[in-house]
Amino acid sequence: MIHYKQHNTLETLPNKEYHGYLWFADCEFPEVIDGFLSGKLMSRDNTFIVEGNLMSKDNLTSVSIKQVGSTQFIMEFNHKDISEDRALQFNDLTYIPHKLPGFKEIVFRQVWIAESDENCCNWPTYRPKYQYFVELKKD
Repeated sequence: MIHYKQHNTLETLPNKEYHGYLWFADCEFPEVIDGFLSGKLMSRDNTFIVEGNLMSKDNLTSVSIKQVGSTQFIMEFNHKDISEDRALQFNDLTYIPHKLPGFKEIVFRQVWIAESDENCCNWPTYRPKYQYFVELKKD
């Protein structure tokens, strides 16, 4: 089962309230988002996003935005489907955020899936598949 999908533009993301951050190319610091995206993007001259991580306020959708070379990757993760899939294992990864004053931690969820491993008699072995943003923790 696929728990995520790639978007070509931010406009195709679900119209929800989000909490997280967007780091615009013309800014020294990321901008904390607490609400709908459309208002934040419409009020800016430069909407080029270098990096962003958002979780919908209903905790059903996580969004990851990354600029790699000339390509922008916008991934939407279905948190509910991921958490209900019994074939997956999880662990949370906690990092100290860079240039996000007022926040002490940024949390991602690492998703693991069992795959046959020829080095282990073809027994299922858990391997990391992807990770997605969960939350920003305040100081």
